[in-house]
Amino acid sequence: MKRKIIQLATNTVVVSIPSKLAKKYGLKKGEEVDIEESGTDLLIKTGKAESHRSISVDVEHFHERTLKYFLSAVHKLGFDEIILNHRTTKFSKTIDFFAKNYILGFIVVEQTMNKTVLKSISLDTGTEFDPALRRIFLILISLGESMHEFISSKRFSELLSLDSLDHSVDQLSGFCLRLINKGLYGSEEKKISLAVIVWNLEKIGDEYRVL
Repeated sequence: MKRKIIQLATNTVVVSIPSKLAKKYGLKKGEEVDIEESGTDLLIKTGKAESHRSISVDVEHFHERTLKYFLSAVHKLGFDEIILNHRTTKFSKTIDFFAKNYILGFIVVEQTMNKTVLKSISLDTGTEFDPALRRIFLILISLGESMHEFISSKRFSELLSLDSLDHSVDQLSGFCLRLINKGLYGSEEKKISLAVIVWNLEKIGDEYRVL
């Protein structure tokens, strides 16, 4: 939504916050907000604690691949706690591996025969988005250059060593999508465009892996 800038004093301008948004975020007269620069955007932060998002699902009849897709999706959607209900421990190793290697900032905090709980221990902030996105671009450039060098010199066996770079792209792109979905980076109008950019960068990494 567009708002007009009002000249308040010689060196000060103000922008009003619509009452609908003020009520939504619990902003009251006299309270302070933080204003941060994010590229060409100005972000208004309330400083209020984020609501804790938790999801619980029965995974007993999931296939292993379905479980991996599910964990990846809820991580990207911004959930802070993932409760997996089951009646066996058949997925224990898969869950541990995925938590350590794919969903950044999550650890297993409870694991029994009937339940596994993963929880985020990282403090997600919008300031981490730009460095993470830049790192994805740099990794993809390095991946392409290394692949070209190995193929040109017929060092085909060394191509497998590049798999870790694609893994890093997967981790960082998932983290960027998480920040977008949690509303920590980008305006409402730019969210979809940013998500499409990140998603396509991840797919580029996947194509290199296929090669």
